[in-house]
Amino acid sequence: MTYEIIIESILQEECILALGPGILVNDKGKSVLESLRSDLLEVLNTDYREKYRKEYEFADLGYLIEELMSFSNGQRKWKELRLQYLNSDPPNSFYEKIAELPFNLILTTCPDGYLDQAIRKFGVIPQRDYLTSAGRANTEINQPLTKDQPAVFSLFGSAENPESLVLDNYNKLTQLISNFYRGENRLPALIEEQIKQSKNCVFLGFDYSKWYFNILLDILQFNNNTSGHWDANYYGVSSIPEDQRMRHFYQSNFKIEFFAPDDTNALSFIDELHTRFREVQPDKIRKISSGSQNLLRKSISDIRSCLKESDYHALKKVLEAFPLKEIDVFSDSEKRDNQNLIIRFSGRIAKTFTDSSKELLTREATNVEFGRISDDILNWLNVLEEKINE
Repeated sequence: MTYEIIIESILQEECILALGPGILVNDKGKSVLESLRSDLLEVLNTDYREKYRKEYEFADLGYLIEELMSFSNGQRKWKELRLQYLNSDPPNSFYEKIAELPFNLILTTCPDGYLDQAIRKFGVIPQRDYLTSAGRANTEINQPLTKDQPAVFSLFGSAENPESLVLDNYNKLTQLISNFYRGENRLPALIEEQIKQSKNCVFLGFDYSKWYFNILLDILQFNNNTSGHWDANYYGVSSIPEDQRMRHFYQSNFKIEFFAPDDTNALSFIDELHTRFREVQPDKIRKISSGSQNLLRKSISDIRSCLKESDYHALKKVLEAFPLKEIDVFSDSEKRDNQNLIIRFSGRIAKTFTDSSKELLTREATNVEFGRISDDILNWLNVLEEKINE
């Protein structure tokens, strides 16, 4: 597959981008997830030394997160690590360059929120959802997928919901795959439709030697038997398969065309694709939004919609994704104040759900508390709207 074909299929909204863990690296090429794992081990060894076990040193990241969450103050510690490693500023230029390219569907196995943040800088609010090992967690993807309303769908869970994370956890991976084959897991209908309609898919950052990679392709119906015309292009951080039988397997079963050995770096590939796209389609590439007010209005509208539908699960997610960093109508102190309010609102929603599930609150008391939260959020939105009109 040539760059020109990829560009044309992006423009026709017929190209899917699939991201693997290999893209989650810093500018020096070091894995963000490995750095996170190292710091997590240090936290377990320092803050919970009396519970620390030697087996942690050989455990996968997903297991370590589960262990941390089971300890006192573990949720707070995880939130600190999550914000540092998975929800802060993107670790490399890769994400912003992807965000500039008008893909209408991006599938990812990474748990971070970097891509969502990067796309929002261009005044575009992506539709988000994620799978857990027990099935789809939410159904936020309910609008047609377009370049102006793209979808970012995480196949292996979200860092915002640690129980959903699959990562490298063998048990969760096998459960997720088994659920798919039994029909208990399903992608949102619009995602399935886009996969069937799209002619091309670019795979970046996957390790083709992992046992689950070809199974993942199969359950997503990226194969000759269930899809239409596929020229899916695998392109990872590692080099192309040296084993000719493996290359033949992917080419014959999934029509994956591997790039030449000198093109085996995902970051350089995106650099080149971005450069060529800008050269031939300068008007189609996304540009930084100059209207912070428009972004703020869209966020306020999303929150009001959640309140109108009394959908507090969705409300919590919209609040946590509120694009304060991208809105320049706020001073630094105002951003801090609003961030603190958002954290408090989100915490109150989470506590109400928890207390209700433990039957510490009756249904009536739960509704009363959600009503109070709604009133406080509406008052806050009124203040924000006054800020827009200044």
